[in-house]
Amino acid sequence: MLTLLLAAALAAAPRPSHSAAEPVPAQLTGIVTDTTGAPLADVRVHILELGRGTTTGADGRFVLRELPSGTYGVAFSRIGFAPLVRRVTIGAESLTLAVSMRPTAVELPEVQVTATPNVTTALTSPQPTSA
Repeated sequence: MLTLLLAAALAAAPRPSHSAAEPVPAQLTGIVTDTTGAPLADVRVHILELGRGTTTGADGRFVLRELPSGTYGVAFSRIGFAPLVRRVTIGAESLTLAVSMRPTAVELPEVQVTATPNVTTALTSPQPTSA
C-alpha cells in the first residue's frame, strides 16, 4: 500500500524538462523587414548546415527552436528581394536577429507560346530559331 502511494505521488509530481547538467537547447528568433522598416511576411529563413527552416509570419517574425550550438549560415530569401546570408554563432543562450532585405528586380526567363489546330509531339512542335 505504501509503495502504491509513493508511486502515485511520484507520477503526479512535476518534472523539470531539463536537468541541471543538461544544456537547454537554444533558439534563433528575429524579425525581417524591408529597407523602410516594414515587416516582410513569407520570407524563407533556412539554416544551411542543419537543413532546417521556417518562414516569417505577417509581422515579419520567425522562430527556430532546439538548435545545437555552433556557427551557421542563415539564408533569407523572398521573391522581389535580394537574397541574404548571415553567419551566426549559437551558444547556450538564444539569439535574436534583425534583418533588413533590399528590394531587387526579378528577371524571369522568356516564355514562348505556340498554338496549332492539330495535336503535335515535342519533335514536331515549332521550335524557336534564335535565343
